Amino acid sequence: MSKSTVMTEGPIWRKILLLSIPLILGHLFQQLYNTVASIIVGNYIGSEALAAVGSSGSIINLLIGFCIGASAGAGVVISQFFGARDKEGGRKAVHTTIAIAIGAGIILTAAGILLAPVILRAMGTPAEVFGQAVTYLQVYFGGILFSVIYNMSAGILNAVGNSKRSLLYLMIAAHSNIFQIGRASGRDSV
Repeated sequence: MSKSTVMTEGPIWRKILLLSIPLILGHLFQQLYNTVASIIVGNYIGSEALAAVGSSGSIINLLIGFCIGASAGAGVVISQFFGARDKEGGRKAVHTTIAIAIGAGIILTAAGILLAPVILRAMGTPAEVFGQAVTYLQVYFGGILFSVIYNMSAGILNAVGNSKRSLLYLMIAAHSNIFQIGRASGRDSV
């Protein structure tokens, strides 16, 4: 198990560098999800499907930004308890963060699935790709609970100086996603 990093002891530049490299790689892997989906959809399903995926990109980026921002906010509280060595306060903050993640994930899932057509219409999504864009966005919202929980969990790990563990989980998820998309598109193209 990876140890947490105490940022207040020793040379700070090295600790910041060691903490930030996994964070940067994590953001790259999150972008890899969308890039791989676009490549596979464009090559195996067609240009209209690719346009449908692209029309949902700003909504997805907004959701990812929301998740990262919320996890950073929760991380501030958790890191304060961690730095003060207040285990009980830290435990409560972690449990509250996970409860908020589950609640927000459920609300985002339900609202997103129901409101996907309204959102895409308000964004001016072209009629030619509207149906596929709605389907793609509804499927994305169907799994948003897991994304919210992952991001909040990563925020908790990052708050205690363990950014390597969240990167490892993201790499496993990205690899699994790429494999599943590739497998599904291979079946569709046959």
